[in-house]
Amino acid sequence: TAYTWIPIIEQMLSSKFNVQQAEPFAYDRSVSIEDILTFNRNSRFFIGLVIVILSLLYIVAIIKKKNSLFIFSCFIVGLLSLILTIKTPFLKVVSDNFKLFNQIQFAWRMGLIATLLLSFIAGYSIDKIFSEKYKYVIVIAISLISIVNLMAYKKYYRIQNIDFNNFSAKYSGYIGSGKEYLPEGADVKKIKERGNIITSNDKGFKYSNYIKRGCYISLDYKVNKDDAYIDLPLLYYKGYTFKIISSNNDEKESGNVSHSNEMYIRVNVGNIKEGSLVVDYTGTKLMKLGYLVTILTIITLIIYIVRFRKYDSFKIKRIR
Repeated sequence: TAYTWIPIIEQMLSSKFNVQQAEPFAYDRSVSIEDILTFNRNSRFFIGLVIVILSLLYIVAIIKKKNSLFIFSCFIVGLLSLILTIKTPFLKVVSDNFKLFNQIQFAWRMGLIATLLLSFIAGYSIDKIFSEKYKYVIVIAISLISIVNLMAYKKYYRIQNIDFNNFSAKYSGYIGSGKEYLPEGADVKKIKERGNIITSNDKGFKYSNYIKRGCYISLDYKVNKDDAYIDLPLLYYKGYTFKIISSNNDEKESGNVSHSNEMYIRVNVGNIKEGSLVVDYTGTKLMKLGYLVTILTIITLIIYIVRFRKYDSFKIKRIR
């Protein structure tokens, strides 16, 4: 899990965030079954489906009478928590009649409970149902799938559209946070009033060939001032970088972006008065370290399982 908590801690230590007006639980923002079962290169739920399917093997463990009250309780609570993350008539009834969900706010928070308990049940089921040979194969397969799913998860959130014209919607996929927690200095009302415009402190500023995809922006620009900067319709979070290439390809600049007082991303163009600008969320060094730690942990687990299995098999043969 290092790929999640390392970036979160880094953002919290490097910036201040203000809590905006909290909204009650929104049934309409829960996950639909259609989204869960949509498989493409941006699928986020694949590894979760694998865990759910494996946890359902617990029913076989019950039939084989390999069960206990504690394990059964974990299964029921985990399954119920999972159901409360999915947009169904049942969730609609619960959200309309139990005001406790106004405190929970987001259905995916129930998924945290479901993930923990159903992963535990899946491991228990694999241990009780399968032979030693197949246990290792299943664990290694899940580990490999989780690496692929991790990469897809990262890419999915980077391509989400961030629309300043309609910033009233929660961007849970936004780098850093949604509109409930904004970096200090940002304001929801001002963001909506500003909209998706590009501004500069240079009155002669002109731009063309503008492209915006999620956290990525590129454009060609021209300024007259020596100390000109460009403000873009993206909120600042640590990890954004820029690259500038002059129109004649003679000069290049790159580095981390800065921000305005309102926390919009700002790029100081320096001495390059005419050129191409690219801004993207490339992540921080600690964020990349988090991904590396997660991947190395999974690889180490696989190596350990393979070596342990070989050693265990060799030990049994010697006893015999």
